[in-house]
Amino acid sequence: MYWLGYHIHTYKKTRNSCYQYVALVHGISMGGGASLMVPMKFSVVTEKTVFASPEASIGFHTDCGFSYVSHLPGHLGEFFALTGARLNGKELVAAGLANHFVPLEVIFSFLAYNFLPLKPSLGSISSQDLPL
Repeated sequence: MYWLGYHIHTYKKTRNSCYQYVALVHGISMGGGASLMVPMKFSVVTEKTVFASPEASIGFHTDCGFSYVSHLPGHLGEFFALTGARLNGKELVAAGLANHFVPLEVIFSFLAYNFLPLKPSLGSISSQDLPL
Protein backbone atom coordinates (compact mmCIF):
# COMPACT_ATOMS: atom_id res chain seq x y z
CA MET A 1 0.00 0.00 0.00
CA TYR A 2 2.73 2.47 0.91
CA TRP A 3 4.78 1.63 -2.17
CA LEU A 4 1.72 1.95 -4.42
CA GLY A 5 0.79 5.36 -3.02
CA TYR A 6 4.33 6.63 -3.38
CA HIS A 7 4.65 5.27 -6.92
CA ILE A 8 1.37 6.77 -8.14
CA HIS A 9 2.12 10.21 -6.76
CA THR A 10 5.78 10.46 -7.77
CA TYR A 11 5.71 8.70 -11.15
CA LYS A 12 7.42 10.86 -13.78
CA LYS A 13 5.45 10.93 -17.00
CA THR A 14 7.13 11.69 -20.30
CA ARG A 15 6.91 15.22 -21.58
CA ASN A 16 4.33 14.42 -24.27
CA SER A 17 2.27 12.07 -22.14
CA CYS A 18 -1.45 12.80 -22.05
CA TYR A 19 -2.16 10.13 -19.43
CA GLN A 20 -3.33 11.13 -15.97
CA TYR A 21 -4.67 9.19 -13.02
CA VAL A 22 -8.31 9.92 -12.24
CA ALA A 23 -10.09 8.81 -9.09
CA LEU A 24 -13.79 8.10 -9.63
CA VAL A 25 -15.17 7.74 -6.13
CA HIS A 26 -18.65 6.34 -5.61
CA GLY A 27 -19.44 4.80 -2.25
CA ILE A 28 -17.09 4.37 0.67
CA SER A 29 -13.56 5.74 0.44
CA MET A 30 -11.94 5.26 3.83
CA GLY A 31 -8.46 4.50 5.07
CA GLY A 32 -6.28 3.32 2.20
CA GLY A 33 -8.83 4.30 -0.46
CA ALA A 34 -8.96 7.81 0.95
CA SER A 35 -5.16 7.91 1.03
CA LEU A 36 -5.01 7.09 -2.68
CA MET A 37 -7.79 9.50 -3.66
CA VAL A 38 -6.75 12.72 -1.92
CA PRO A 39 -3.44 13.52 -3.68
CA MET A 40 -4.79 12.68 -7.16
CA LYS A 41 -4.69 15.49 -9.69
CA PHE A 42 -8.27 14.68 -10.70
CA SER A 43 -10.84 13.20 -8.35
CA VAL A 44 -14.55 12.94 -9.14
CA VAL A 45 -17.07 12.21 -6.39
CA THR A 46 -20.79 11.42 -6.45
CA GLU A 47 -23.76 11.87 -4.15
CA LYS A 48 -23.04 8.46 -2.54
CA THR A 49 -19.40 9.15 -1.67
CA VAL A 50 -18.47 8.75 2.00
CA PHE A 51 -14.93 9.75 2.92
CA ALA A 52 -13.07 9.38 6.23
CA SER A 53 -10.03 8.12 8.04
CA PRO A 54 -11.67 5.68 10.46
CA GLU A 55 -8.39 4.62 12.05
CA ALA A 56 -8.26 8.04 13.73
CA SER A 57 -11.59 7.43 15.47
CA ILE A 58 -10.21 4.28 17.17
CA GLY A 59 -6.93 5.90 18.22
CA PHE A 60 -4.61 4.78 15.41
CA HIS A 61 -2.38 7.06 13.37
CA THR A 62 -3.89 8.03 10.03
CA ASP A 63 -2.71 6.08 6.98
CA CYS A 64 0.13 6.82 4.58
CA GLY A 65 -1.34 9.35 2.15
CA PHE A 66 -3.95 10.85 4.44
CA SER A 67 -1.40 13.27 5.86
CA TYR A 68 -1.94 15.16 2.59
CA VAL A 69 -4.93 16.88 4.20
CA SER A 70 -2.52 19.03 6.20
CA HIS A 71 -2.51 21.52 3.29
CA LEU A 72 -6.12 22.49 3.98
CA PRO A 73 -6.75 26.03 5.24
CA GLY A 74 -6.93 26.73 8.94
CA HIS A 75 -6.92 23.60 11.05
CA LEU A 76 -9.38 21.69 8.88
CA GLY A 77 -6.83 19.04 7.87
CA GLU A 78 -5.80 18.47 11.47
CA PHE A 79 -9.45 18.14 12.44
CA PHE A 80 -10.07 15.43 9.81
CA ALA A 81 -6.88 13.55 10.65
CA LEU A 82 -7.51 13.59 14.40
CA THR A 83 -11.26 12.91 14.50
CA GLY A 84 -11.92 10.66 11.52
CA ALA A 85 -14.91 12.86 10.62
CA ARG A 86 -16.92 11.71 7.60
CA LEU A 87 -17.55 13.84 4.53
CA ASN A 88 -19.94 13.40 1.62
CA GLY A 89 -19.16 14.25 -2.01
CA LYS A 90 -20.19 17.91 -1.94
CA GLU A 91 -18.31 18.47 1.32
CA LEU A 92 -15.17 16.96 -0.22
CA VAL A 93 -15.28 19.47 -3.08
CA ALA A 94 -15.95 22.35 -0.67
CA ALA A 95 -12.99 21.29 1.50
CA GLY A 96 -10.69 21.02 -1.52
CA LEU A 97 -10.13 17.26 -1.21
CA ALA A 98 -11.88 16.47 -4.52
CA ASN A 99 -12.03 18.37 -7.79
CA HIS A 100 -15.48 17.63 -9.16
CA PHE A 101 -18.91 16.59 -7.95
CA VAL A 102 -20.80 14.70 -10.68
CA PRO A 103 -24.14 12.93 -10.13
CA LEU A 104 -23.93 9.20 -10.80
CA GLU A 105 -26.49 9.33 -13.61
CA VAL A 106 -24.29 11.77 -15.52
CA ILE A 107 -21.32 9.40 -15.17
CA PHE A 108 -23.44 6.49 -16.45
CA SER A 109 -24.66 8.47 -19.44
CA PHE A 110 -21.07 9.45 -20.26
CA LEU A 111 -19.85 5.86 -20.00
CA ALA A 112 -22.77 4.52 -22.01
CA TYR A 113 -22.27 7.12 -24.74
CA ASN A 114 -18.50 6.73 -24.99
CA PHE A 115 -17.80 3.07 -24.23
CA LEU A 116 -20.85 0.88 -24.78
CA PRO A 117 -20.98 1.46 -28.56
CA LEU A 118 -17.68 -0.43 -28.68
CA LYS A 119 -19.46 -3.61 -27.54
CA PRO A 120 -22.95 -3.78 -29.02
CA SER A 121 -23.63 -7.07 -27.23
CA LEU A 122 -23.82 -5.21 -23.91
CA GLY A 123 -26.92 -3.25 -24.90
CA SER A 124 -27.93 -0.32 -22.75
CA ILE A 125 -27.48 -0.16 -19.00
CA SER A 126 -28.68 2.13 -16.25
CA SER A 127 -27.72 2.53 -12.62
CA GLN A 128 -30.50 0.09 -11.65
CA ASP A 129 -28.77 -2.65 -13.67
CA LEU A 130 -25.50 -2.44 -11.74
CA PRO A 131 -24.90 -3.73 -8.19
CA LEU A 132 -23.82 -0.52 -6.45
